Amino acid sequence: QGVAAPIFVTQEESNVPFYRLVNTSTAHNFYTISKTEIDAALQNEWCVTAADTFYIYPTQVYGSVPFYRLYNATKMANLYTISESERLDFNANQGYI
Repeated sequence: QGVAAPIFVTQEESNVPFYRLVNTSTAHNFYTISKTEIDAALQNEWCVTAADTFYIYPTQVYGSVPFYRLYNATKMANLYTISESERLDFNANQGYI
């Protein structure tokens, strides 16, 4: 699918870990900065490794672009994008919130 957002490979003062989790049963990917989401996922067949950790700003900073994560419960699928038009389309027409 290509690059969805600019991420960093090293931590700086104002960015936070951005974790990639993989479901051990389905091989689906899930990305988050939330420790609460990570803890819940680790209890449900998900795993994360240090090799899958990157860094991202937790809120938009000057010169950056918003990074959106949407979810479709019916498809049990996430969408990650920096495109406002894609976010609006998937929200309005594809069942993502």
